[in-house]
Amino acid sequence: MQFLIIIAFGMIMLVDQFKSPVVIAPGLAGALAVITSILALTMIWIRTMRKKVFRELESGYLPIGSVQNIYVRAQNGMKVLAMIGQTLLIFGTQWPMVVQQNLGSHIAGLDEFVMILPFVFWLMTGYFFLYPADRAIRESMIGQMLAISEAVHPIWSRHQYLDFQLRFQLLLIGVPLMLIVAVKDLFAIPSIKDILTQIGIPILNFIHMQKFSNLIPEMALAILAGIIFLLAPILIKIIWKTQPLPQGELRTALERSAKLAGLKYKDILLWPTHGVIVNAAVVGFFAPIRYILLSDGLIESLTDGQIQGVFGHEIGHVKLHHLPYLLFFAVASMGLIGLGVMELQMLFNLDPDTSQLIILAATMPVWFFAFGFVSRRFEAQADLFGAKLLSQDFDRVGCSYENCQRHRTADATLMGDRPLCLGGAELFSSALDRTAGLNAIPRKAKSWRHGSIFNRCTFVVRSAADFTTLLNFTRQVRCIKIVLLIALLVTAIWGVGMIAKLNRSTTDSLPTATINLTS
Repeated sequence: MQFLIIIAFGMIMLVDQFKSPVVIAPGLAGALAVITSILALTMIWIRTMRKKVFRELESGYLPIGSVQNIYVRAQNGMKVLAMIGQTLLIFGTQWPMVVQQNLGSHIAGLDEFVMILPFVFWLMTGYFFLYPADRAIRESMIGQMLAISEAVHPIWSRHQYLDFQLRFQLLLIGVPLMLIVAVKDLFAIPSIKDILTQIGIPILNFIHMQKFSNLIPEMALAILAGIIFLLAPILIKIIWKTQPLPQGELRTALERSAKLAGLKYKDILLWPTHGVIVNAAVVGFFAPIRYILLSDGLIESLTDGQIQGVFGHEIGHVKLHHLPYLLFFAVASMGLIGLGVMELQMLFNLDPDTSQLIILAATMPVWFFAFGFVSRRFEAQADLFGAKLLSQDFDRVGCSYENCQRHRTADATLMGDRPLCLGGAELFSSALDRTAGLNAIPRKAKSWRHGSIFNRCTFVVRSAADFTTLLNFTRQVRCIKIVLLIALLVTAIWGVGMIAKLNRSTTDSLPTATINLTS
């Protein structure tokens, strides 16, 4: 969902650059027709899928996991409809023009907020009518969960359900992006733009880039956007209504694992989800605003050892610098694509609309294939890190696995990097498997960013059983990080070259302008 929110906001940010929309429905009436049509399709889709959920629950033919998959498909379908509707509304109607003409000069960010409201309206309406299916599934699961002594939460009300979807699905990314959009509007106000220019010109003069003084507001926006995302953990803490994890044996064990890994952080937080989410997360680039979040469902449903494994996975993302490297990927990929299109513009004199379409066409496959490839390797590396932390715990309490290379092989300590404990790998795999089951994720279901649970569990155990597998994978990830650094360096060099080329073209045009004036 977060990726869809980013795309939806990206469409709004492109409105001013996309000057030639293919208007399929003119005026406000056309926009309302699209809004009403997508709403009707969403309600028909949800009604159909909701009936299917009820029918399967009544028949008892399908296992509850399969019924949950129907519910997930219902969510995915309404998200697709919302994205189609947003695309039609922004690029196929005069909705942006109508909104900008009536609201654009009133409050910074107000017009963009109104532009994205239909997208939010479609989704929240879909969730409103999908709630009975969610409730029916939870009611059918209560008996099963009690029979196997699972933690059971009271079934949430429709208000709680909608509040959770709004906070978890939409506000998480929507609030930072809305702040950036509002700042963009503020920086376009002439008086504020003049102040930014007065501050920025001396800086550009100092670094000999005064030719780009007209881009000062955009540069300031990029800097402020970076600051907003750096401070996003504070927003997440508020939006998700987190609270410090209470003191006790679990917190002590987690703090010990963090100290063992050398992780610095602000706090370990309990993430209330009514038991719906069984997961953990780390947010924040820097220790003073870095939080480790553990959901209530995770704490209630997993053993302390399994929780430590999931906790170690999240620590791994930080200690292995996955967030910075993913940022490098984003900067390098978008930079290389953008610079390539700029070169094409210079060679073939492309118009802005064609350039934007080329950027969009190139970005989607790069992110789908390349980003997915990198992300899955980073997830696997974080899995190994979690198993490694559990292995160090087994060093302290002992391991009962006779074929464990770490504790039963005579020359294990002579290797450059000690093998994983087989017990640690098995415990971590059980945490992954348990988390997937509680989240109704099929073990062999493919995932763009994470890979299937089956493959991840198999890989962790195989890495513990075969030290060569672990070493080869470590080399592969090291190569990926080197390639990302090289791509970032190439982007920087190419960018500097492009700036110099633009500077020369601007300088070369000055004598011509002087001749024309004197003649």
